[in-house]
Amino acid sequence: MLPNSSDFVMIKSMNDIGHSLGLLTVAEYVESETTLEALREIGVDYVQGYAIHKPCRIDDILSMAA
Repeated sequence: MLPNSSDFVMIKSMNDIGHSLGLLTVAEYVESETTLEALREIGVDYVQGYAIHKPCRIDDILSMAA
């Protein structure tokens, strides 16, 4: 997304369209802190990917919350 300005513009546009329709947006495959920050700046509502947490069993997540 960041190395290619066309990708960035497309993602920002899709986020803006979603929000104009009253929808929340989700970005997938967020793998770096710089990408996470760029998505935060354009207002994406939710993200998932290695920048947040590596894949793990749901039991592991639930045990961390306890």
